[in-house]
Amino acid sequence: MWKPTNMQSCRLGLSLGDLAPPAGPVRVLSWLAPLAVLFIVSVARGQQAPPPVTVDPSQPPSLIYKVTNLQERLEMTVNASRRLEMDQKIPEAQVNNPEICDLTPLAPNVIQVSAKSAGVTQINLWGEDKKIYTVDVIVYRDVRELELLLQSQFPNTNLKVVPVGSGVMISGYVDQPEHVSLITRIAEEYYPKVIPAMTVSGVHQVLLHVQVMEVSRTKLRSLGFDFAKFTGSNFVVSGVSGLISTYGAGSIATSGDETFSFGVVDGSNAFFGVLEAMRQDQLMKILAEPTLVTVSGRPAFFQVGGEFPILVPQSLGTVSIEYKKFGTQVDFVPIVLGNGRVRLEVRPRVSEIDNTRSVTLDSTTVPGLRTREVDTGVELDAGQTLAIAGLVQSRIEAENKGLPWASEVPYLGALFRRVEHNINEIELLILVTP
Repeated sequence: MWKPTNMQSCRLGLSLGDLAPPAGPVRVLSWLAPLAVLFIVSVARGQQAPPPVTVDPSQPPSLIYKVTNLQERLEMTVNASRRLEMDQKIPEAQVNNPEICDLTPLAPNVIQVSAKSAGVTQINLWGEDKKIYTVDVIVYRDVRELELLLQSQFPNTNLKVVPVGSGVMISGYVDQPEHVSLITRIAEEYYPKVIPAMTVSGVHQVLLHVQVMEVSRTKLRSLGFDFAKFTGSNFVVSGVSGLISTYGAGSIATSGDETFSFGVVDGSNAFFGVLEAMRQDQLMKILAEPTLVTVSGRPAFFQVGGEFPILVPQSLGTVSIEYKKFGTQVDFVPIVLGNGRVRLEVRPRVSEIDNTRSVTLDSTTVPGLRTREVDTGVELDAGQTLAIAGLVQSRIEAENKGLPWASEVPYLGALFRRVEHNINEIELLILVTP
């Protein structure tokens, strides 16, 4: 008895061109003979042509690949199969490299593709609209055993294993950094070359080592001159610089701080001179040296200093108090970029009270602030140090020492006074190491 299922298979095979007619008029008739027999049997039994077979919609959607564009791309693994489906019948199908994959017709509009070996090939589908639909097929080696092992051992990860050349590339996300090396070691037991491209998920924490220092460029310049004049029992001594400690009987003794001394002796006359010309450079001072831990993307700051009150007039003659911060304050925003790089935004601010900028309000004096501040952002590797310098503050102080009245005489008064200039140059230096 004739079964419709067998007839459908034959019709499907013929519609796909698998039974292409051989050349020659005689062979054409022999090729058409089976069709005539099938047609007669079908009419004799009063049966209609069976409808096209469609894919069961209950099948998993991952097994069905809908071909809608003239150029498609399909990725498979060895020993896997997919179904190519079109909205129209497929009279003819061709695979360029049969050693990579096989084609099996399932319905007039459905073809099953079975991957045989790793490689790249093309499948050409001829539609009823006289167009050729090309599907680029990439067949990878079977890495499902390694994927199942990694999924069972690391359930909290989301990994993808892709064959590359003679090895594999593992990408995705892991929840702990130490899992990267362990996953790589497991994959090396299966493949000679493993390319780790995994990213650690979750929030990164950044440890910041900070040093805030004041490098003093202070030059203490002192210039003074002392002398002693002896004529017999008469003498005149100038000791405003403190260089001459004792004197008498035509001789002097210095304090040991002089840098140049001389003496002229002629009989009972003697003239001694002592000169001091000094320059002193001071070193740095550490203002703060904290160590901070913060989450990537979260601002953090520290402050070393204090607050002073400010009177703020209110309505109805009342006064409120607000506090203003001063001292050393540094704000940070670290952002982890990956590959060991960190984007760091830094805003250091150093302020001190300056009474010369004070304001008097209702017999109350509010001091001002002298501030040094900078705002910058850089990208650097973990462990590198960002150095911010150049915030220099200069202060010049002069001190006049001399004998009363005598030091005030024009021109000659320079012999009886000493002027000391102190130039205090302070440079702020900030070192940040993430």
